Amino acid sequence: MKFLQPAMTPAQRLDWLDMAKGIGMILVVYGHSYGPSNYYVYLFHMPLFFILSGFLFNSEQKFGTYLYKKFTGLYIPFAGWNFIVMIVRLIAAQQSGLLTQKLLDGRVENMKLMFLTVGKDGEYMGATWFLGSLFVISIVYKLIDMIIPEVKSKQKIILLIFGLVAIYGFQNTLPNGQSRTLILGFFFALGRFLKFYEESFERFTNIIMALLVTVLFWVLSGFTHADMGNNEYENAPLFVVCALLGSYIVICISMCLERSNFSLIETIRKPLRFLGTNTLDILLWQFVAFRFCVAIQLGLQGLPVTEVFAQESRYYTDNGWWILYLVVGIILPLIWGWLLRKGPWGRVLKKLHLV
Repeated sequence: MKFLQPAMTPAQRLDWLDMAKGIGMILVVYGHSYGPSNYYVYLFHMPLFFILSGFLFNSEQKFGTYLYKKFTGLYIPFAGWNFIVMIVRLIAAQQSGLLTQKLLDGRVENMKLMFLTVGKDGEYMGATWFLGSLFVISIVYKLIDMIIPEVKSKQKIILLIFGLVAIYGFQNTLPNGQSRTLILGFFFALGRFLKFYEESFERFTNIIMALLVTVLFWVLSGFTHADMGNNEYENAPLFVVCALLGSYIVICISMCLERSNFSLIETIRKPLRFLGTNTLDILLWQFVAFRFCVAIQLGLQGLPVTEVFAQESRYYTDNGWWILYLVVGIILPLIWGWLLRKGPWGRVLKKLHLV
């Protein structure tokens, strides 16, 4: 996943971190597929990715280089693909005679918000808001890291700053879901803070601890609810605790998998590492892939499959349909990403940093 990769060679990659991203992305698609008890996933899946992103923050890069990498690795995929999908949908609306001035004005306004990283294109590219938020947080963190002098308590000061901003985000609901960006900035800063205590943290990562924390997470999660998009929390402090516990469980399991010497474990590690290095494809295209499931359901109901393009309501995932959405939401984006990299168009897309 390009936007979560450190500046290192493949041989230097952190296996546990790739596996954590792989597990995290499975949970993201599971949550979006409305699998059983998926509300547990919504308590920590986004904080997890921002913690991992903060862990990989590179303070040594000059600001110009850092900005360029974040712009091409985060902003361009976010704005580029959303813009393409928005244009395609406008053309489709025009061809079908559904394009009105009101619809056009609304789509143009959505484009403006998207280019400003404060909007996304609904269900077709719904998960990509993550890229816009991460781009803003990464740049802001870099600027603060540059401004604050190198003192012993620097990381604590930065963490405190982002913590105060997160509190403001919890208490004030900003338009276009921007409160969650303020809140997730704290988890990014926490990930960077964790990097300085990685060895100490790793001492507390084992299967026994993972099981104990899982039980604690399960108990506490019954007392809170989270909808980060609408900035709705039944108990905000407890949400933060659950986000940290859930993230710890995934990181702990990943570190344990990395340290394991059992040969059979490699059958688990390998696919998780693969998912971890290709999460951008899944992030970008999972909601588009869901449309194939919608098309199947429309066909089974005897409805025109072409209605999939006009379908704005939530998809149906009850009665086990979530399994199909989960599998398709992971497999199809991986295949599509592979196809985009092949042939002459692959060179163009790579140069544009769109894939």
